[in-house]
Amino acid sequence: MNVCSTYLENQLDLENCVDVMTLAETFSLPRLRQIVYRHVSQNISKLSTNSVIIDRLSAEQIEHLLSSEFPVDVPELQVLDFVLTWLFKLKNESNQTNYSNEISHNLLRRLIWKHIGNDDLKRYISSQMHYTDVANKKPILSQLLSIKAHYCDIDTNEEELETISAGLVNLRGLESALIAVSIFKSCRVSTQF
Repeated sequence: MNVCSTYLENQLDLENCVDVMTLAETFSLPRLRQIVYRHVSQNISKLSTNSVIIDRLSAEQIEHLLSSEFPVDVPELQVLDFVLTWLFKLKNESNQTNYSNEISHNLLRRLIWKHIGNDDLKRYISSQMHYTDVANKKPILSQLLSIKAHYCDIDTNEEELETISAGLVNLRGLESALIAVSIFKSCRVSTQF
């Protein structure tokens, strides 16, 4: 298993990441699973342009990706777009409204809503309303502002977002990274004495 896991890790790319992710989950390979999810998180900008790969992800995989707190390479608004692309596909294919509503709720609550400005969100909703399949998108899009209000105690505006991010693309995973660096530095300091 270790040899196969190492091989898959070395062969990991955007084309096979969903297959490797599924294998890691099926055969309970936690190290490989973590590596694959980190790889996907770091390549959301490329994945979001490839609907074939997005379509192959399961709801559980997207939820785990969002809850993993790995750093991502896009602003949180683009993470929202990534999630909505998958949700719109599900809504088009699924006849079970309750099922798709439950999945929508589970995925959308994983977003860091305070990192999405109200003005940006309104512009995004407006831009999505111009597509031909707006009838399928409208129920979710019309709820986004209320979802943001529900999951975000702060009414974030654009100036606050600039102050929060201080030039970073996205703060997702930053707290975990800072804790890891801090622990690493404290371990090095304590071993030197």
